Amino acid sequence: MRKIIVFLNSYLHGIAGGDVWVIEVMKRILKQNNNNEIYIVTSELGKKFCQDMHLKGENVHFLITTDESDIRKTLCNIIFVYLKRIVRGLIISSSLRRITDINTIIFASSIFLPDIIPIFAFEKGKKFTIFHMAAPNPLRGYRSYPSFLDRIRSLLFWINEKIALTLIKMSQISVFALPTTVDLLSKNGIDRNRIFITYNGVDFEYIGRFNCSEKKYHACWIGRAHPQKGVEDLLKAWKLVVEQVDNAKLLLAGPETENYIPLVERLDLRSNVDVKGFVPQEEKFKLMKESLLFVFPSYHESFPIAILEALACGLPIIAYDLTIYKKTYNDLLITVPVGNWKFLAKKIVETLGNVEKIKKFNKKITSSKAILKYSWDNIANNFWEVITTL
Repeated sequence: MRKIIVFLNSYLHGIAGGDVWVIEVMKRILKQNNNNEIYIVTSELGKKFCQDMHLKGENVHFLITTDESDIRKTLCNIIFVYLKRIVRGLIISSSLRRITDINTIIFASSIFLPDIIPIFAFEKGKKFTIFHMAAPNPLRGYRSYPSFLDRIRSLLFWINEKIALTLIKMSQISVFALPTTVDLLSKNGIDRNRIFITYNGVDFEYIGRFNCSEKKYHACWIGRAHPQKGVEDLLKAWKLVVEQVDNAKLLLAGPETENYIPLVERLDLRSNVDVKGFVPQEEKFKLMKESLLFVFPSYHESFPIAILEALACGLPIIAYDLTIYKKTYNDLLITVPVGNWKFLAKKIVETLGNVEKIKKFNKKITSSKAILKYSWDNIANNFWEVITTL
């Protein structure tokens, strides 16, 4: 039996890639060996998120740091909650030290400080974290910020990264890094021998269970609403699309997509854009398969799970031409110049007008061996091999 202590202590709302990675990997570790004991240090919000993602059972123990049912979107409140979680995380860590030994795995689900700082309380055990997404420079990297508060949040995200990478460099924490974040770790002086490549993934078998009898949407966007995601660009592009495609219908789904309803109304797109807000996993994949295209005009990404999920659904994907995509998806995406939403609209219309091209892309995607390595099973096996042999 092996004990695994996981700090999923930074979760606020919505779905974050690093948290999903940890949950999916831990589910498979339990399935492979049900003698393992997993202790998850998190908030009540994080506990609910884990259970909604089906990480639960007799061998899963939740240790709660804070019990808020929601986080108000004020900067001071988030800072206060994070500080409280750090303190509570350190207290819980101190109590967990009595059950740890040299083979205990201690894992931070992100490089956010509520996840990283508490693991320094442990004297024994193998310490790991995952570096899931590099913070964009707060002075660039976004096309626009809806508010001054968003720019401050971006600045704090960037500062958090600098502090966390310094702490990791000074410690013996090993890092699971995406191909897109390895170089930044090396540039910050972290020993390459402590860096292990991992990927994001999808559950191909689970997604394969969902079928649809008809296409209800010409295109969809599903993700976490944020200025870097380019949803404003997509809506402006869609205004041009509806002028050329009769009854063109776009789906927006994901946490806080309701924030875009005023823009939808200003652009007079109420009958052409369906804003769903947060949807559970089961509905998400059904909606994807009811769409012809997946459009993802982000300005900054690391290794988006949403693209992998769209590929697993067999959807052609139109995205801004980010350098990181070349490291992961090769020619599986249709790309347009970053920020050129008028060309984005043109490419959407062009693709929708060519049914054979869509079928060709679907066949290319579903038969591509390039995406099979992104199975959560493969990723969990690689993780287990690393932590048991290091």
